[in-house]
Amino acid sequence: MEESKALNFISGIVGRLIGVILKDGTIYCGKLKSFDIHTNMVLENCEEINQEKRRKLNEVFIVGRNVESCWLAEKK
Repeated sequence: MEESKALNFISGIVGRLIGVILKDGTIYCGKLKSFDIHTNMVLENCEEINQEKRRKLNEVFIVGRNVESCWLAEKK
């Protein structure tokens, strides 16, 4: 996906529930609060899921270069 198309997609889902998989396999699900041109993201009311545990987080900063994939986790 072209960079501008990816950023347009992300800007259209601010405020919505998304899922993010990091390259290390950790999964975050939460409301997309903000992002920047490097696809760094801030999620709020988030849940972190990895192989050993699940935990609730108020807010998490995700470094864009660590993202393997992300998806919209809710219907409009």
